[in-house]
Amino acid sequence: MLRATLISHSESYYSTRRLLEAGQRLGYVMARVDPIRVVLRAAGSPGAGAINSLPGILEDGVEHAVPDVVMPRIGATLQSWSLALLEAWLIRGARSALAPTAIAHASDKVLTTLRLVAAGVPVVPTLAVREPFHVDSALDQLGADAWIMKSRTGTGGGGVALVHGRSSARSVLGALTAQRETVLVQPFVRTAPTRDLRVLIAGMEPLAAYWREAQGDEFRANVHRGGKAREAGADELPAGALDLALAAARATGLPFSGIDLIETANGLAVLEVNASPGFQGVEEATGRDLATPFVQRWMAWPSNPAT
Repeated sequence: MLRATLISHSESYYSTRRLLEAGQRLGYVMARVDPIRVVLRAAGSPGAGAINSLPGILEDGVEHAVPDVVMPRIGATLQSWSLALLEAWLIRGARSALAPTAIAHASDKVLTTLRLVAAGVPVVPTLAVREPFHVDSALDQLGADAWIMKSRTGTGGGGVALVHGRSSARSVLGALTAQRETVLVQPFVRTAPTRDLRVLIAGMEPLAAYWREAQGDEFRANVHRGGKAREAGADELPAGALDLALAAARATGLPFSGIDLIETANGLAVLEVNASPGFQGVEEATGRDLATPFVQRWMAWPSNPAT
């Protein structure tokens, strides 16, 4: 009987709970490790004088058994630490459908954009700006009269601002770069309604697709920001949407992911790539149990390398 462990801060998270429930119903032995509660033995064995012994993860002095499969649910706050835990278990022979490097790169919007462009995947025009003296030239290059400004990392719509007008854009971008923050600047893509298309990829196959529509004056369609999810039926999927989502997943090395697409004047483009997509919005939108097939495909997927 296969044993799977989720790396997740809380079982109260909807997606974590759903994955644990689905795995248990499928007959797997499911467990969860809270990265805040553990210690990583990176090398050696306390009190034994061992040199280069195998790594381990300990909680309250007791070592967690190495699972057959690891399912990382990693947010931005605990990312580097959680990736170290994942790496340790991969060294011990556990499997994971996502490699630590792929997860780390996916959290970096600059690296993700570069990988997509290198693979010929269309993306929203993007400039990464770090120095205050580049503010005016960046706005000149992008044109437009409204811009989206994003932090280099962040999920769920966090660290994203919509700025109207050149004067306001110069002030906001100047203030952020003055702190030596790398800021991604994109022209604001207007859609009616304000929406994007999330495609859930599992095992390098589309599992579901749904529209996320912003509410009221909100420009972000993320469910965490009050966006409403609605299943995208086959008759209303933009042409090539699923193929584009799969191309983005391949380019970023994420066979399990959430790919966000947006309709632009030049056709569909990739907006975001998420290595730990949530299930609440898509399950509520479709009325389907998607956690179960997600777990089935994850458990069957061959391991990606540890590094």
